[in-house]
Amino acid sequence: MRLAEAILIGGHHTIGGGGGNIRRPTRADVLNYRGHLCNQYDALGKVIWTPALPGCPSGVRKDWLSRIAGEGGSHVPFGSFEPGETYPGIGYINPDWTNDPAAIRGLMLEILDTPTQYGHGLIPTVFLDGGGDNPRPKLDKFYPVMKEAGADLWDSILTVPCGWEPVVGAWRSSDVSYGLEKWHDMVPEAIIGYHGSPERLVGSSNPLEEDDPWQGGESIFYTEHGGQHINLPMYQTPHGRELYEPCTCPRANEPFGHEDDCPLNRYEDYVSRIIAGFHGWKMLPFALWETIAYEFFRYQVGPEQAGIVARRFKQVPDKWNVVTGYGNGLPAPTELMTQYQMRPAGARIWRSVEGTRHHGHIIRPGRAPKLTE
Repeated sequence: MRLAEAILIGGHHTIGGGGGNIRRPTRADVLNYRGHLCNQYDALGKVIWTPALPGCPSGVRKDWLSRIAGEGGSHVPFGSFEPGETYPGIGYINPDWTNDPAAIRGLMLEILDTPTQYGHGLIPTVFLDGGGDNPRPKLDKFYPVMKEAGADLWDSILTVPCGWEPVVGAWRSSDVSYGLEKWHDMVPEAIIGYHGSPERLVGSSNPLEEDDPWQGGESIFYTEHGGQHINLPMYQTPHGRELYEPCTCPRANEPFGHEDDCPLNRYEDYVSRIIAGFHGWKMLPFALWETIAYEFFRYQVGPEQAGIVARRFKQVPDKWNVVTGYGNGLPAPTELMTQYQMRPAGARIWRSVEGTRHHGHIIRPGRAPKLTE
C-alpha cells in the first residue's frame, strides 16, 4: 500500500498508528535527546535493540516502547530498512521496507502514540542508511521513500540521513556532504542528526581524502558543504575497559584538564566547541549519544552501568555550564556512583574488542585524532 492510500482524511494518523490525543513532540522536544539506545532488557530478559522494531512481534514492540518511556526515555532510534538481522544475534528478522513508506510511517506513528513522562509521545529517530561502500545509489533510491513516509511529521521526528558512523563505516567525506545536502534539499524542514564514529564528531577526513569538500577542516564541518544543515550532533565514546574506569585526572575540574588517555578528553573537545562555542565554533544542541551499547549487547555490562557512565561524562558539560542530551541511558543519581566491577564472564572478552564488527565496521586500535581547531 502506498502512503496516499494509508493517510486518513483530516488527521495525522495512518493505518498502523495508535490514534489518541497524545501531543506531538515539538522541534524543541526533538532536540532534547533522552534515550536508551541499548541499555535495557525486555520482559523476556533479552536486550532491547530498537533498530529491530520492524521485525518484532507486536507484543515485543509494545513492551520495548513502554520500557523506554517508563525509564525516562523520549527518543527511539531505528533504521535502516534493509531486510535481515540489524545486529548479529538479535533474533528478529526485519522485513524489506526500503520501498514501503506506509510501513515506515505506521511504525513512526506507533512510536509517536506511545506516551512519555514529558507530556508528548516518543520521538522516532530514523537512520536512513545502514553503512557500506558506495552509498549514493542507495540514498538516491531511499530518500524519496522516507520523504513520503515523513509527510507532515517533520517537526516531531529526528532523521539521520548519513546513517550509522558514516566515515568509519566506509563512507567518504564527500559522501557525507552529498547525503546531507541531498536530504536537506529534498526535505528542508527535516530535523537532522549526525552520528559520529567513536570520539570523532566531524565528517571531514583525517587522514585527508582528495575529494573531501572540507579538506580536513573541523570547525567548518558544521558551517559548509551540508554540515550547516545538522541540528543535533550525536557523540559516540570509545569501546572497551577505559569507558568504565573512573576519571583520575589530577586537573579534571579545569578546562581541558583531562589526560590524553582519558575518554573525557576527546569528549571535552566537542562539548567545549559545539555547545559552548570555544574557538568560534557554531553552537548547536548536542547529545552524548552512544556509550555502553557495544558491551551491553554482549552482556558484558548491565543496565546500571549506563547511568554511571552518563553521570561520569556529565561532569564535562557541568564544568562548561552547558546542558547535553543523553542517548544511551540517563545520568544515575550521584549516590549510585561507585566503581563498577566487571562481570567475571566479560573479563575474558575485553581483549577481543579490536577487530570485531560494530555498526558494520571493524573496530580498529588507537584513538580518534584530537581536534586541532
